[in-house]
Amino acid sequence: MKTPALFRPRPERTILIALLLLCGFGLVMVYSSSAVLGIAERGSSAHFFEQHLIKLLGGLVILVCFWKLDYHHLDGRIARWGLVPVFAALGILAVQHFATDEVCRWFRIGGITIQPSEFARIALVVFLASAIGRGAPSRRRPGWIVVPVLVVLAMAGLVICQPNLSVAIVILGLGFALLYLAGMPIRWLLAGSGIGMLLAGIGLQAYQGGRLAAFWRLLTGGDAGYQLQQSITAVGSGGVIGPGPGSGLQKYFFLPFPHTDFILGIVGEETGLL
Repeated sequence: MKTPALFRPRPERTILIALLLLCGFGLVMVYSSSAVLGIAERGSSAHFFEQHLIKLLGGLVILVCFWKLDYHHLDGRIARWGLVPVFAALGILAVQHFATDEVCRWFRIGGITIQPSEFARIALVVFLASAIGRGAPSRRRPGWIVVPVLVVLAMAGLVICQPNLSVAIVILGLGFALLYLAGMPIRWLLAGSGIGMLLAGIGLQAYQGGRLAAFWRLLTGGDAGYQLQQSITAVGSGGVIGPGPGSGLQKYFFLPFPHTDFILGIVGEETGLL
């Protein structure tokens, strides 16, 4: 006897439910971690929560649009030409950085902030999927991999020039992971990773080196620095199950950036290890 279609498992529904649960949990923790800061800086405990909610709803609308879109339409010209505005935006930011010697990662249009590197990751995945699919018949010849590798390195290099080392590392890792799964030879992977590390070393800023040094001191039992130490204190004080959302203390101006960079510390403090 066949299972009725209504009760058959559908992977996309499972993914959607998991996504919505994560988004809901994120909303709770954004409000909990930012309420005190919102009152102090904006006069409203819900200021950062409302900002996050607006972006989340916008993201869900985009999700539904892409859900209804046949992904085959993204192949070919769209995959290739989609890189043009991304590289143009990244190039403009790189030039601005060298011209002003300031961090240039965003475009501010009115009250909206746009970070091109976020779109770059999506464009890279679409392009690589298309390039890998079209290069499948000639994968035994190493030449098929040259253009995709150059695209990954160029995109990561422009992001490093902003400078934004963390996103550049994500782009390198994402790009080479996809190419390796597509059959890229190990020697190409090692060579590309070496070039990526060289780019990262050249673009390393003083504050980024300081972060790496602080992480090394943490591993060797030394002083990790105020912010990281406060985050460790927050996670450690949460115990196994934590006192519950809203009950943490580190967000009371002990832990800097409690609702963004170091929200993990607040999650650990209020909800515990589990």
